[in-house]
Amino acid sequence: MANSETYFVISKIGHFVGCFILGLLLFNWLGLKKLTLVFILVLVTLVEISQGFFTRDARFLDVIINVSGVTFAIFVYCWKRK
Repeated sequence: MANSETYFVISKIGHFVGCFILGLLLFNWLGLKKLTLVFILVLVTLVEISQGFFTRDARFLDVIINVSGVTFAIFVYCWKRK
């Protein structure tokens, strides 16, 4: 893989893992509630959109990956609670 491709893959893995951890932490702290889920989804979307106003670019793909990380956190949270 080229250097830029490696960075791209590592960046996307970072998005997924970061949102997964954020989701687990917030679900453990606040519980799996609609308000918690909405808060996380709005937060990760706003963070991605705000990047467009600074030196980074905002990508819809990153929002999808962020939501995927949160969704996986929901599955893990529910699985652990059984």
